Amino acid sequence: MVLYLPIPHEILRKSRKVATVNKKPTDVEDLSPEPLATTPSFAVWRDVDDAGETVYHLELGMFTAHFFEEDWKELVSLFDAVRAKSAGMGPN
Repeated sequence: MVLYLPIPHEILRKSRKVATVNKKPTDVEDLSPEPLATTPSFAVWRDVDDAGETVYHLELGMFTAHFFEEDWKELVSLFDAVRAKSAGMGPN
């Protein structure tokens, strides 16, 4: 996991039509980040890095965590386990 400063949502909305690989522009269909879910304080979005790997970005206020596919799946299963345990606890 790598931690970075958050990327403003305005940047996420911009679509990129050219990717730079080895400092040579390469036409691609669309490399725009894909928002998966957002709330007023949090956001999850998916993008593809320069090496072609899928990267998931979890924005928690001023904190952003970036996960490769394998780590993201592990985090999602962790949240699923938390949801399953907390489901029987009743309303807050």
